Amino acid sequence: MAFFTAAFLLFVIFIFTLYDSGRKLLSGDPAQIPDQNASEIPLDEIPSIAELLELKPVSEKELRGEFSEIPKRSDDGDINLENFKPKQNPADIKNAKELIKSAKAEQKKQNELIAAQKPKPSAKHPKLAIIIDDISTKEQIDEIKRLGFPVTPSIFPPNQASPNTQNLGKNLQNYMIHLPLEALNFANSGMKVLKPNDDKKTIENAVKELRANFPNARFVNNHTGSKFSQNERAMRDLIEVLDRYGFKYVDSVTIGNSQAKTAANHLKKPYVYRDIFLDNEASVPHVKAQLQKAVKIAKQKGIAIAIGHPKSATFSALKSSKSLLKDVEVVYIKDIYELYH
Repeated sequence: MAFFTAAFLLFVIFIFTLYDSGRKLLSGDPAQIPDQNASEIPLDEIPSIAELLELKPVSEKELRGEFSEIPKRSDDGDINLENFKPKQNPADIKNAKELIKSAKAEQKKQNELIAAQKPKPSAKHPKLAIIIDDISTKEQIDEIKRLGFPVTPSIFPPNQASPNTQNLGKNLQNYMIHLPLEALNFANSGMKVLKPNDDKKTIENAVKELRANFPNARFVNNHTGSKFSQNERAMRDLIEVLDRYGFKYVDSVTIGNSQAKTAANHLKKPYVYRDIFLDNEASVPHVKAQLQKAVKIAKQKGIAIAIGHPKSATFSALKSSKSLLKDVEVVYIKDIYELYH
């Protein structure tokens, strides 16, 4: 019995000694680790974590090829990833910034040159363009020529009543095309009329035909169109296709809520529009009164557009209105279009 008691006590002492030595070793205090233990296990023989996991170590050179800065290990052993960013070549960044700066400066310079080259309306030198719509005969063209000052005729495309109007533009330098668009309460009988529900291909076919008939024409305005002009999509398609075929659009403004301006702005095109109708009432006094209003508008904003029709009262009023027009420069539509921005 005494033997077994002694053996048990020796076993307990042995276990306690092992526990105490292990605790001191794990505490990390070199003073508590016996010298012989430190010498028996050289530090350079302790396997690394990468070796234990059978991972290939990444060299500092490899790291520097991919990252701007090697991650630092703090005192508590954590890795600081604050500067752990993809490597960027400072020279490349500098060159890119200089290129961007140079491109912006060049674009600004070009924009300033373009703005300087564009004419600007001036109240000191007001301009008035007069358009005569509904032209379909040589006699009407001759009547316009006899006025003695610039007036732009707007010629109907070929139609049943006048199938050869394309010939009127052959010997003219300053004219435009009067394109029929669908109206709310007016039937353009015998004419090809574009409608707001026409698809873009239909509009393009019509404009392509205009270009074939009037190869040197540059401007188009609408005949009627109170229904068509209210449709923004239709107006956008029309202005876009006209531009593609080398035409510039002038809004006759046959209805108050015309969407031509919205469409032009969307396409980044100038919005050019009529200010005054001269002859809704076919009398000389009325036409002259409307001319006076047109002159007033031109003097206020520097530019104005008036539209009349080939009526005898209109021609008579224009012939006797040179004194009314003395304060403005009467010009063709081509001379005023670029003043609208």
